[in-house]
Amino acid sequence: MGAQRTPLPDRRLPLVNARLSSTLLVSSLFALFAGCDAEDTQGRQVSAFEGSCAGFCGGEAPTGCFCDAECAANGDCCPDAARECTVVANEEDCEDHEDTGDSGDSGEGDGDEPNPNDLCFLGPDRDNSVCFPLATPGSPSGYNYPSPLNNNYRAPVAYIDLDVVDENTKIAPNFTLGEIASRAKGRYAVVQPHAVERIQAMRDAAGGMRINSGYRSPTYNAGVGGATRSRHMYGDAFDIKPLATSINSLESVCSNNGGKLVEYNSHVHCDWRFDSQDQKLFGAAALAPGSHPDDFTLAEFSATIERSQGVLTAPAEGFDEGEPVRRWTAFDADGTVIAEFKGESFTPPADASVVEVDVGRVVEVSTEL
Repeated sequence: MGAQRTPLPDRRLPLVNARLSSTLLVSSLFALFAGCDAEDTQGRQVSAFEGSCAGFCGGEAPTGCFCDAECAANGDCCPDAARECTVVANEEDCEDHEDTGDSGDSGEGDGDEPNPNDLCFLGPDRDNSVCFPLATPGSPSGYNYPSPLNNNYRAPVAYIDLDVVDENTKIAPNFTLGEIASRAKGRYAVVQPHAVERIQAMRDAAGGMRINSGYRSPTYNAGVGGATRSRHMYGDAFDIKPLATSINSLESVCSNNGGKLVEYNSHVHCDWRFDSQDQKLFGAAALAPGSHPDDFTLAEFSATIERSQGVLTAPAEGFDEGEPVRRWTAFDADGTVIAEFKGESFTPPADASVVEVDVGRVVEVSTEL
């Protein structure tokens, strides 16, 4: 249900900027009532309604613009209402109010305006102008998702149909759609726009990189031995091989960009499992927040420490993308660190009392000697 509205004139007039010159007042009022932008006497854009609908769909944003189904009729949608909330926003009609000399409607829509139901990405110019139509094939063969044990693991309700879009389309300055979602891994793909923005931010910070694996359909994921709830099936996970920096440096870039890191010897797995899923792809959240653990999938990872002739190893399970990095730490009887080592096996010092091993940055186990 939308936020309580006051009569339109009462709500609009206070938005008029008192600093507008008298020569602009009439055109500004027209633009304000139409929900469009005006220009001041120096040619600068004056936004009728400023603010964002992010987090306020169905109601009123703090700046006074609206994000509900009524805003188009009332002419008071926030500038991003169409993109954030899939409502028909008033700014889409602004061209009709410009002084173009055309007093009628040509009957043709503005080809530059994306369909509010499309899924839009950062694009090569970072202006979120690259958009794809979404397909709703129901439950296609090969897309049997596991039960959603928390909101960030619910199954998709819509997909990008890779048979009807161009995989060579740049969805970010340095990445094409095909680098992240390949037809060979399933006709229908899930790629979350916020994850594309994050991976581009990593590219900006770390230089050249290669995406070894992005989206995987459930059947493809099972075929390569992927985890039951691999984030690759949810469109926000990437296996990355750095081309311009070290794996260690890339791991830091992942963490600094809010990613969940799984550390492998050959590459970095980075995902955004803690970020909210895109509602256009996954629908509304179905479960009450906090009703399930946020990171239950880490239970799929495990490791133990084994000792043979004084040498320690740490067999691990759940690491479906290769051998995880193992970081060993030895402590003396007082708890002081006396040795650290990165490698498959470890020979502790004679005076070591306890040894811990970090496996892939997701499992820690220890043993007393």
